[in-house]
Amino acid sequence: MHILLMTDFSNTWSGVAEMKGVLKSADPALDITDLTHDIRRFDVHQAALTLKRTLPHWPKDTLALCVVDPGVGTERPLCVALLASGQYVVTPDNGTLSYMDVKAVRKIEKTSGGSKVFAGRDVLAKVAGDIASGKTAFEAVGPAYDVKDICVCPEALDKPVLGKGYVHGTIPTGYPHYGSLETNISAEDFAGCDFETGDKLHVLVTYKGAEKYRGVLLYVTTFGDVDCGEALIYEGSAGMMAIDVNRGLFLQENNLSFGNGWEIYVSLRPLR
Repeated sequence: MHILLMTDFSNTWSGVAEMKGVLKSADPALDITDLTHDIRRFDVHQAALTLKRTLPHWPKDTLALCVVDPGVGTERPLCVALLASGQYVVTPDNGTLSYMDVKAVRKIEKTSGGSKVFAGRDVLAKVAGDIASGKTAFEAVGPAYDVKDICVCPEALDKPVLGKGYVHGTIPTGYPHYGSLETNISAEDFAGCDFETGDKLHVLVTYKGAEKYRGVLLYVTTFGDVDCGEALIYEGSAGMMAIDVNRGLFLQENNLSFGNGWEIYVSLRPLR
C-alpha cells in the first residue's frame, strides 16, 4: 500500500523522521511518499484542500496520513476514513476531511502511553502502519460513527457570489514558492459569469474588509500569454481561478496572503 504523509511540521526538526520510523517499524517495505510538510502551521483548511487536489491522482491502494493537529492532546477524535475511491485517510477529525467523499469512518480507540503532544507519531502513524501492512483491518480500528458527524471547516462552506460580469469569492490558499494565490471560484463558475479569455478584468483583494490590492489583470490561459513581470488571472491546475505574475511573486510583491478574511472581487467594470 502507498502511504502519503502530510504535516505542518516542516523539515526543520525530527518529527517527520520519527513518524516514518513508526511506519517502517510496522513494515520496512512500506512505500512512503512525502506529500508535503509545508502546510501552514495549524492550517487545517489548507490541509483539506491539499488532500482534495492530490488524492484523485493516486491509486486505490493509497493511505493518506495527515497530521495538522492544532488540538493535539485534547478530546478531539482521531479517525480512519474509508473513501468512496477505496483510499484511506488517517487523521484527526478536525476538518481535514472536509472535501473527501467518505464512505465510512471509525474512531481510533484510545491507547495508553505515548506523548500527550505527539499523537501523530504515537497513535496515528502506528494505526496507519498497521493498516497499510495488513496487520489491522479497517473494521478493527474502533467504533464506526456517522459520516454526517465528520467535522467540516467553515471555510469549506463558503460559496462564491456569481453575477453577469462579476464574481466575489474567497482566497483560501496560495503557493508562496511561486507567489500565486488560488481562489474558491471554479473555472466553470467563472466562465458562467460571462468572462472570456482576453478580457481585462478589474480585481480587488481585501482582508477583513480593508482594501489590499486593486488592479486590472488580463484573463489568459497560461503564464506565457503575458510579458515577464506582468500579472495575470487564469485557471489553475486544480481547476480553480488563480492570480500570479509571470516569473514573479504576486503575493510577495503586493504584500498579500491567503486564508481566513481574504476575499476577492472580479468584474468587467471598475469596482468601487
